[in-house]
Amino acid sequence: MVQSIILLLLNITFCSANSQLTSALNAYENAQYDAARSEFLKLADETQFRFTAFYNLGNVAIKQGRVGEALAYYRKAQKYKPRDSALNFNILFVTQQNKILPPAGAITFFDILKQEVLSKFTFFEVSILNFIILLLFFYGCIRFLVKRSAKDQESYLPTQLIIFSVLLGLCSFMTGFKLFDSYIDRATIITKAELKSGPNETNAALTEIQEGSEVYVVAASGPWNQVTIPGSLTGWVKQEQLIQTSGEGPW
Repeated sequence: MVQSIILLLLNITFCSANSQLTSALNAYENAQYDAARSEFLKLADETQFRFTAFYNLGNVAIKQGRVGEALAYYRKAQKYKPRDSALNFNILFVTQQNKILPPAGAITFFDILKQEVLSKFTFFEVSILNFIILLLFFYGCIRFLVKRSAKDQESYLPTQLIIFSVLLGLCSFMTGFKLFDSYIDRATIITKAELKSGPNETNAALTEIQEGSEVYVVAASGPWNQVTIPGSLTGWVKQEQLIQTSGEGPW
């Protein structure tokens, strides 16, 4: 009885979300962008529709001329489908069209690792790969121990086991770093912003941050956020000038 009620509620929720998605897409097709944006924001709360919601929120923002906001939502969508060709084309097109430049400062090894390797895979994909290699490693260990117990002449570690050990170490590192990285607060600047030396309009401006730039969020103080430009300065910007794109964990 309880299971039937749960399944019924899930079915109602799914049908409601599907109806909302249809409504949002229809509004988008009819150039009713404010209505579409409102519907897609609601859909972003539904796990199974998050990629679709964020991707289309990016599309809506482009139609309304909000470049920084579009990139923010596209980056949020990347968490769920990092290799989606349409999504990555849009990001590349928007950044090139609006001449959004990468950080000019010294980028750390971990930033490069994230950008060039880990950003191409979801946490789930990396975890599955790690699990498969772990099983192969245990299989290799068992075979080695069986041979030794049978007094096999080959008591040295087989090449396969050494390879699996190295791969397991690399995959475990990648999985751990992917998990750690998912809790790092990042945000995208959605409008050209001045980086202030303190959380107040009267504080000195350190530099100007280009719309669409990605920053690390260090702390919040009321309507202000302390942020760090990758490889560069740390200062304060208004909370309304950015959208957080990561930091909620792997899921």
